[in-house]
Amino acid sequence: MDYKKIVEDDSEIRFYRHLHKKILSYLANKQHSTFWEIIREVGGSDRRVLRLLNQMQLAKEIRLENRRIFSLSKKTGNGFINFSEIRKFMSKFYKEKPNPTFLYDQRPVTLDTTVNRAEYILRRGDLIGKRIAVIGDDDLTSLAIGLIRLAKEVVVFDIDDRLVRFINQIAKREELNITAYSCDFTSAIPKKFSRKFDVFLTDPTPNPESFSLFISVGLNLLKKGKRSAGYVSFFPSHQDISIDFQKILTNKGVIITDMIHGYTEYDFIKETYKPIDIELLKKFDSKSKKLSFTENLTRFETTEETIKEKDRINKKTKNRILGKATRRVLRHIEKDPAYIKGESNFVLSLAEKLRRGLND
Repeated sequence: MDYKKIVEDDSEIRFYRHLHKKILSYLANKQHSTFWEIIREVGGSDRRVLRLLNQMQLAKEIRLENRRIFSLSKKTGNGFINFSEIRKFMSKFYKEKPNPTFLYDQRPVTLDTTVNRAEYILRRGDLIGKRIAVIGDDDLTSLAIGLIRLAKEVVVFDIDDRLVRFINQIAKREELNITAYSCDFTSAIPKKFSRKFDVFLTDPTPNPESFSLFISVGLNLLKKGKRSAGYVSFFPSHQDISIDFQKILTNKGVIITDMIHGYTEYDFIKETYKPIDIELLKKFDSKSKKLSFTENLTRFETTEETIKEKDRINKKTKNRILGKATRRVLRHIEKDPAYIKGESNFVLSLAEKLRRGLND
């Protein structure tokens, strides 16, 4: 591809070389598209994208028919992703997955959010042929991504052994390119995973200490250089907006590219309701889809200035990482969802382990 026929200045070549790849990825998942849709969904300047598309047609990467653009690439995509079928699979997995425990600050998102998140990552060009890391996956996002069957590799890191076993079992049963590993994020992730991934996703506890830790872990998993992507949900609808989260991202040298208000919806957990809340719910429930709260889905990219340093974890920091729900359940174990649903031995053992860790 002669990019000098596309750009008006040599300084633009790097950008349009990258945009070229994004357009190919975008078209690989569409039956067809149009010039204007590509401008809206992928980016670029209209005149330069016109030139780029013309060069892609001459190179037989795309076909133009009735002003609609079709991909001719055999290297990516299958032209159509059946998300209705993926949603059926995920519905079954959601019914089988382990009960959430607040001791790990697990607040799973809704089924629709999990599937929509995978679809959005695909649309943004962050899935096809990519190595993807999922840091904490009680939402089963890895399985939704795996069912698209276009990622090069999906690796899950989670502290909950129950989830690790469950994800690995599903991956083996459905022949998905996913591997889950038990990992405590306050300790080092094995060096073999460092600088290996193109994309990472995480939903940390909404406090600055936890947010900074999880972002640092993700950045250390990403390959060197710019334009690797991270996805995180923050600014929960039940808390005041804090600039601390934005400062953390800025200080780590990443640039926010997308922020979608309320995109991440957290699932309704009846076990958190007091008797008076249940009565009020009967009064106000409209019988539509339930949820607990929302967060903004945020995408960012690495830059030449991105700082990839591991946060230092000490006793004071480890204590601050804990979320409000975790602290509350440590005082009242009987309020934990997993405990209520019959996993009392697991929850009691885990609570004791957490208390010892905080006192070490």
